[in-house]
Amino acid sequence: MQIIYATNNKGKRDEVQNFLKYNKYDVELITLKDIGFTEDIEENGETFEENSLIKAEAVKKFCNEKGIDKIIVADDAGLVVDALGGRPGVHSARYAGNHAPQEVVLNKLLDEMKDVEEGKRTASFVCVLTAILQNGKRIVKKGITEGQIATKIRYFG
Repeated sequence: MQIIYATNNKGKRDEVQNFLKYNKYDVELITLKDIGFTEDIEENGETFEENSLIKAEAVKKFCNEKGIDKIIVADDAGLVVDALGGRPGVHSARYAGNHAPQEVVLNKLLDEMKDVEEGKRTASFVCVLTAILQNGKRIVKKGITEGQIATKIRYFG
């Protein structure tokens, strides 16, 4: 079965594809590029759920116009830092500028938190997935992982 994953990020697509394969799901993820979707989607929602749904519905509209009948999955995710009042939150992707390299984003975050003491560096990573099934049914699921923001960048590998 093919599922449209509403992304052009090959790394993200590959990570999810590997997860599905590891768990023995017979699913092939295809990207927006694979279906010819080139529009910019303005994710202007105030919640992760709204942004995920905006993306999924934009792709569904495109698929309806092109006669593409597949399940669509879209996501929105970000970091919610308690000491920053929930920022960057739904603006995580644009926190340090559009398409800023991860090291720039991390350095900005660490700089903003330089005076936050160890016990108050709590944060959550939030991810919302929205699926639109072929019959139009919408399924929205949210996952949250809680943790702490480190005081410096650590590289693994």
